[in-house]
Amino acid sequence: MSINLWGIIMTEPMIVRLNGTRGSRVTSQLPYQAFGTDTSSVTVSKGDDNIILDTGSGISNYSEFLIEQAGGIENYQRLPPDSKRYSVLHSHFHKDHLVDLDSFQPVYMLDVELRFFSPALLNSNRRGKFELVTSEFLLSTLMGGSEYPVRFSEADRQNPNEPFLQCKKEFFPITAYGKDVKEGIQKLLGRELLTEFKVGKMLVMPFELDHPGGAVGYRIEDTESGATVAYVTDTVHRPGKVDHNILNGIEGADLVIYDSSMAPDGLDISDLLKNTPTEFHKFIDVRKFSNYPHYGHSDIESGATLAQMAHAIKLIGFHHEPHHSDIVIRYIEQYIKRKCPDVDVDMAVQGSVLSVEKGRVTYLKKPPVEEIIQQLHPLYLKK
Repeated sequence: MSINLWGIIMTEPMIVRLNGTRGSRVTSQLPYQAFGTDTSSVTVSKGDDNIILDTGSGISNYSEFLIEQAGGIENYQRLPPDSKRYSVLHSHFHKDHLVDLDSFQPVYMLDVELRFFSPALLNSNRRGKFELVTSEFLLSTLMGGSEYPVRFSEADRQNPNEPFLQCKKEFFPITAYGKDVKEGIQKLLGRELLTEFKVGKMLVMPFELDHPGGAVGYRIEDTESGATVAYVTDTVHRPGKVDHNILNGIEGADLVIYDSSMAPDGLDISDLLKNTPTEFHKFIDVRKFSNYPHYGHSDIESGATLAQMAHAIKLIGFHHEPHHSDIVIRYIEQYIKRKCPDVDVDMAVQGSVLSVEKGRVTYLKKPPVEEIIQQLHPLYLKK
């Protein structure tokens, strides 16, 4: 916080980085690169406080940014420990949101601290019984198996030569469940569950989402300015019904990042097919919501409806379906801009950086999608 020449109090904005924007799996083919190839990871920063939302493969891009910003790995290592503290918030525990933690280079440094704020979820196991699942349990189990080359901690090593995550780790289980379920989980876990918490000057409030195995969204409020970022992935909408958990979680938000994996049912792709050379029709694989409601995902049109109801400022469609090529995602973006002209909406572009202030969201960086599409596959566009 600072005061300008006119005596007006100025606060630092929250900076949001879209490090990974794909859902389910990484995409590698050229026609899938303009909007992003890496799986879910977003960072929200204010000053020296950093929140990492999910640890899909996009977290490696944040790692590269931090090291480049410091002027190289050796300079990063010399930074004071207070500037190398990160709060990791998992929305849920499906692999595309969890398993790439080891690609975040700072985890191999002793003076780096990761604080995990992740939901304690009740899941039905293969024997039909409920079991309690936490990020600590899953990460240590995942990295303890023979199929994984890096161990979660030194205690998990099976021989002294195996690499492990050397950073300091603390775990704070959270919940968005109601009182009765919360109390039951606390008894099983043997410790208190957080229903809200602070990361520096950012207040974080989880809210329940509708997704197989359970998931939470996060409302992140700047306690100085009142600016708000809402992270809403993964979740499914129920046609004709309003999800009040989401509506309350995004109420008045300045930026809403919303699960838009599926294509809206109203999307007509006849013009797209008409204007695309036949040999490239194989890249027009459109996954409409009504054909895949069991996937547990939503679409940008449902997000726009909720954002309008909640009086949100800016909406970004996130978690792109891996079968959706760049021209399909661009076509969906054009559709939603026509269908909902009163909503400020974009489809997420990996590598974008946004500044979030109260009542205003601005791009500090946004890769040029149209240029990338024309460079990678110019035959998509008729001259």
